[in-house]
Amino acid sequence: MHRACLRHSLAVFLSLAGFGAEPQKHVKLPLVDARSPVEFQQGHIPGALSLPLFSDEERAQVGTLYKEKGREAAVLHGLACTGPRLEELAGLLLEAAGPG
Repeated sequence: MHRACLRHSLAVFLSLAGFGAEPQKHVKLPLVDARSPVEFQQGHIPGALSLPLFSDEERAQVGTLYKEKGREAAVLHGLACTGPRLEELAGLLLEAAGPG
């Protein structure tokens, strides 16, 4: 993602979140649950939007790495899994927030 696009995305997010230069009247943001699909299925706040950072398989891999090789290996693998999807996840979040 180009820097200008990233800056614009951040500005849109901050505006939606009510942190823009102008005070927001009533901002309704979705409640996002970033846990894996199986965790979401086991229980979630009613109305929450599921935007998992990890698939169930990726979550298991991160947990196994954490146990076997430590925090750093798990974090690096987690970043490798989520990094390529961050732009997509941000788009879904903005879409869920509705028109600005």
